[in-house]
Amino acid sequence: MNALADGLGGLDTSLTRPLNEVAAGSYNYFADGDLLLAKVTPCFENGKKALANRLLNGIGFATSEVHVIRPDTRRIDTKFLLYLLSSEEFRAGGMASMTGAGGLRRVSEAAVLNYRPRVTDLTTQKAIADFLDREIACIDQLIEKKQRFLGIAGERWLATLNHIIFPSSPDWTRLPSGWRKVCLKHLTDPRRPIMYGIVLPGPNMENGPMIVKGGDVKPGRLHPDRLCRTTYEIETGYARSRLKSGDLVISIRGGIGDIEIVPPEIDGANLTQDAARIAPRNGVDREWLRFALLSSAVFHPLEARSLGAAVRGINIFDLKRVFVPEPPHPLQAKIARDLKRQEAKLSQLREMVELHTERLREFRAALITAAVTGKIDVKSWGKRGETDRRLDQIQETMCA
Repeated sequence: MNALADGLGGLDTSLTRPLNEVAAGSYNYFADGDLLLAKVTPCFENGKKALANRLLNGIGFATSEVHVIRPDTRRIDTKFLLYLLSSEEFRAGGMASMTGAGGLRRVSEAAVLNYRPRVTDLTTQKAIADFLDREIACIDQLIEKKQRFLGIAGERWLATLNHIIFPSSPDWTRLPSGWRKVCLKHLTDPRRPIMYGIVLPGPNMENGPMIVKGGDVKPGRLHPDRLCRTTYEIETGYARSRLKSGDLVISIRGGIGDIEIVPPEIDGANLTQDAARIAPRNGVDREWLRFALLSSAVFHPLEARSLGAAVRGINIFDLKRVFVPEPPHPLQAKIARDLKRQEAKLSQLREMVELHTERLREFRAALITAAVTGKIDVKSWGKRGETDRRLDQIQETMCA
């Protein structure tokens, strides 16, 4: 399923296996020219789909959670069908037809086969597909431009962070007067050492104690309404890794390196093994320490020593021993204030770009739906430059 892309779709064909390993398995066979459509929630809602082409030996095997659709090209254009499967009308009908419970709800084969396209003329279908190829390319180019701009802004922020945390030299060759090179464990409360959490967090309990997973270590995610819960019996056995307001929590498995400060709302929460607690000792500014751990010269040694093939992880002992450049406490507070202002600007920019990108995606979805259902005349739409005008309107709204 991970080989299928969200949205308009796409297929990663890099994973190959000998035929005898998959021929007898519970896979769905497909070949060049077939369409793959995820059937299970939430993959269907996310738009996971693909047009198979340029396959090794022209064939492939997909998970049983994928519908394989082989178009009759005498009656329906393949690219048109791909856009049809991306339309809001088709997606809404598919979601309404789902059966099953919880996270195992699926779109049935009948719901796909019984869907009736409104545009049945093959020539018109090809014209619509060509139109959407051109117009969607313009929208995707603008989305890519926004994401590239955000990436450049992130690189500049990291460069600023590195320069402020390491004002004299980024490679430890010298530190300013009064600064120390110190192991992280010496900056933490000796009564509450660096610690990861619950290995097996157990079932999610509606009213149980809160637990923080590695994936929760994101801005705005450390909130009681967004965290899972565990049983009191399991949580009691891991009292040593409980969090207190003001602690730092860092993701150490999977998406490693995200760091947040524990807010008062989740005081007393515990951790899973995917996250670790860092409790700064008295005299250490916690905001400064968070920024210091995010700097390249501190984090890169941890990243280089991370273990695991499929899922990378930071060893807790490596985390304790990582070196941090420690300035005098009054300077720590000033550094933290300066970097928080810079970080706030980047966060504001990120929110604006993400909102803009979401509006572009919404327009893309609306345009696809209108085209494949025959609600717009693609010949006149292109000549009038309607897509360009709509894109200009979105841009003007975001700049206002």
